[in-house]
Amino acid sequence: MNFISGRVLFAGFLSLGVFGASHYLAQRFRPPPQKMNTQKPLAQAEQLNDAVEKRSVSSLIWKDLSEGEALHAGEAVKTSENGEVRIQFENSSKFIDLEPDSQIILQQESGSEISLDLVQGSFVVAQKSESPANEKEPTLVLKSKEGSLDLSQATAHLQKSQDSSVNIQVM
Repeated sequence: MNFISGRVLFAGFLSLGVFGASHYLAQRFRPPPQKMNTQKPLAQAEQLNDAVEKRSVSSLIWKDLSEGEALHAGEAVKTSENGEVRIQFENSSKFIDLEPDSQIILQQESGSEISLDLVQGSFVVAQKSESPANEKEPTLVLKSKEGSLDLSQATAHLQKSQDSSVNIQVM
């Protein structure tokens, strides 16, 4: 009897030690809590079709994008093979329609300049026709390895080709 109770007591202490070590390691290597994005949104997602996802440039995990969701500086938006989304810029009549199988990164540059980096695919940049001109509208700029292009007054279709060049069709 003494031998069995010693084994049970040893097993109990061993289990308690393993539990304590596991708890310590879980607390020690816990990822930091997600910070709420306190920066002002650059745009919001409208008119979603099929699967559209977004992620922070510093993250590896894509999350589903829902209609009306805010988009902030440093976020990438990607559409599926059949996905489409309209990105309406805040305080602006400008929007872009991101076409299927496309990816774009939104960045806030100096002041009210918003830079767009077309990673793959294509989009249309346009302006709502019923909207009056607004002097405080942000400047939209397409960034590429060749340079930058001001899209503020443009209505155009932009497409990134296989060789990474950007084809522009002014409408």
